Amino acid sequence: MIVLSALLALLALVPVPAGPAHAFNGSTSACALQGTTGYTDEGQQTDYNRFQNPVGTKRVGVIYVDFPDAVGTTTPLTPYYNQISGAANWLWNASNGKTWLDMQAPHGNWVRMPKNSTDYNWARGFSWDTHRIYVKDALAGAADAGVNLANYDTFYIVPTSTAAAITHTPTWVQDPANPTWVWNKATNAWVTIEGPRVFRTGV
Repeated sequence: MIVLSALLALLALVPVPAGPAHAFNGSTSACALQGTTGYTDEGQQTDYNRFQNPVGTKRVGVIYVDFPDAVGTTTPLTPYYNQISGAANWLWNASNGKTWLDMQAPHGNWVRMPKNSTDYNWARGFSWDTHRIYVKDALAGAADAGVNLANYDTFYIVPTSTAAAITHTPTWVQDPANPTWVWNKATNAWVTIEGPRVFRTGV
């Protein structure tokens, strides 16, 4: 499931913000599978203003987060990384050598979230804005810890396994009409979080 999330995250996942999609049909072949939603269809009619084009090398920053009420107790973080690192090989094979995940953990320790895990209202069907708060807190914490957010195309935000309130693994998808900004301490500048540039996966 963790390995599969890498491919899904690059192509199209939910929740998504409201707003029209700008479809792109990657093939004119009569044999090509056609999408119908512009969001969750893989390969055809994908909105590349909102989703990454899954071709080439994608620089993935792996950010490990814990919480005041769910402290990360596993160090070093190798067991966590080992569970997700297979996604790179899987995606390379599944894409016939067209996509590679360059996965790096730029901060080798836990990034402490400012709220308890239970305060993020993590539930299936939660709102896009609720999810955005979680993403912004994680990336702001990573930036404060010295991570240069501008060095990455997308992120895995990996919560500690002790955070029982963080129960599932949706991808956060940006809304081009409502950009999300995070202060990048390394460059003393704001960066726009584009998508799905940011997604999380559980371990």
